[in-house]
Amino acid sequence: MLSFLFENVFKHGTRREKKISLTFDDGPHPQCTPEILEVLKSLEVKATFFMVGT
Repeated sequence: MLSFLFENVFKHGTRREKKISLTFDDGPHPQCTPEILEVLKSLEVKATFFMVGT
């Protein structure tokens, strides 16, 4: 439906490529989220976070 907005997003590929997609749902967590962010930053890894809203 809105796929044109996400046409550059990695969805699937061949098994020869060493790529994965990371998503994190239902955050932030006061202890875990900063730790995850630090690891991702140190490894220059991109990720998507879905935050809980009110």
